[in-house]
Amino acid sequence: MPITRHRRRRWTRSPDCCTRGAFRYSTEGSRTRVMLRLGRVVPAGTITLTVYFHADTDRLAAQFEHPLLATARSQHFGKGFFDQAAELWAHDGGLLATSHQLVYFKA
Repeated sequence: MPITRHRRRRWTRSPDCCTRGAFRYSTEGSRTRVMLRLGRVVPAGTITLTVYFHADTDRLAAQFEHPLLATARSQHFGKGFFDQAAELWAHDGGLLATSHQLVYFKA
């Protein structure tokens, strides 16, 4: 049963928006896209995760005390896999980072 398109947005405060862990927390929180979509906990693991930074270290340091707008969306869930694209936006509207992730899940 393929599930398509799931999107989430939220403002968050991250202790360090420069780290992979902060990026994942900001876009997912403690639950993955498939858990949000299915409404239950399932085993899941990242196959690939690529993060692209669009801001230099000075810009990221200036963002430290401000909230981030995190967006994440999935295009397709099916056959035990889903993809996710995410963005982190600065408090002033500037794009800080984007990512793409492929995840395996066992439903």
